[in-house]
Amino acid sequence: FYLFIFLSFYLLFLSWGYFLMTPANHRREEARRSKKTKFGGSHRASRRVQAHYRFKRHGLDSEVSLASYLQRKGFMKLVVSALFLFAFNASTFAAGNGFNPNEITYVVTMSANEKTTSQIDDFSAFYHVLVEGNEPGTLAWQFFRGSDEKIYLIERYADSDAALQHVINISPGGIQEKEFGDFSDHFVIESIAIHGTPSTRLIESLEAVGLPLEFRSTISGYSRN
Repeated sequence: FYLFIFLSFYLLFLSWGYFLMTPANHRREEARRSKKTKFGGSHRASRRVQAHYRFKRHGLDSEVSLASYLQRKGFMKLVVSALFLFAFNASTFAAGNGFNPNEITYVVTMSANEKTTSQIDDFSAFYHVLVEGNEPGTLAWQFFRGSDEKIYLIERYADSDAALQHVINISPGGIQEKEFGDFSDHFVIESIAIHGTPSTRLIESLEAVGLPLEFRSTISGYSRN
């Protein structure tokens, strides 16, 4: 990230120096040509230097060489490119490396409720797609199988409100009430370890469901979406 900042400012520095040097170079070229003409010398005029055009600028007529115009255009392109590079990498750094202190993560330990391995696998694939479609605030929903044949579920929520929305969805009258009934038919929840700092409302709603809960507070770390 800091390398990109350095490169961005370096491009700005080069662009500004190029812009400042352009008028001086033109003056030297014009002086050289005038001197050669004064003393009877001949020269082959450069089309790029002698090509001129007239244009309106702030309501006044100005005569500017085509070379100067193109160089100024090049300067502006370099400035815009440098600013874009800086803004893009600054936003990437903020989004990719920032720590979200409000994130809530569940680690759920479960066992199969008299279901075969294929039944567990099929339902897990169905249920994670269901959650993904209904809960934009749920960052991750992943099932894992341990060597002890237990099932481990990782749930990541953007904040307590997103986690609370899931509770609302699976509660009576919620949009996933029926599917959560199927979830209970497939899994026996043994414990839910909640990582982060859940809101009081979320804690109360989870305790009302009667699930076995553990709370683990944040020490330090980072999170990428």
